[in-house]
Amino acid sequence: MSAVVILCSHDDSMNRYLVYELMREGLRGRYKKIELHVMSPLPPPLYLKQVRDLLLSNIHVSIVVKYAGHGPDSLKTLLQKLVGSGSSVKVYSTRGLGVEYLEVIKQFGINLAVVGEGS
Repeated sequence: MSAVVILCSHDDSMNRYLVYELMREGLRGRYKKIELHVMSPLPPPLYLKQVRDLLLSNIHVSIVVKYAGHGPDSLKTLLQKLVGSGSSVKVYSTRGLGVEYLEVIKQFGINLAVVGEGS
């Protein structure tokens, strides 16, 4: 199973570019089933509104959604777990991230995909 991490800000909803990107990867056969880890300052279940379009638009891939907390420390803990388990990991964001997030992602050698207008 592939692991996809989505980094959201408070007012961020997953825009159409991210939805299209994940749908395209699913159609290409890259993803059959993904474990979607959503990092958001919104608590459960409110964070689900940020990924609603993705969940409703994607019929090609089985998706398991998990809340992953918020902040660089939560991201580091999550990536340690995912990389340690041997999962294929992809990190998406629709906005520029702070240096702390970028450093954590770089530690694990994972490429960040910034999608959306102006990316």
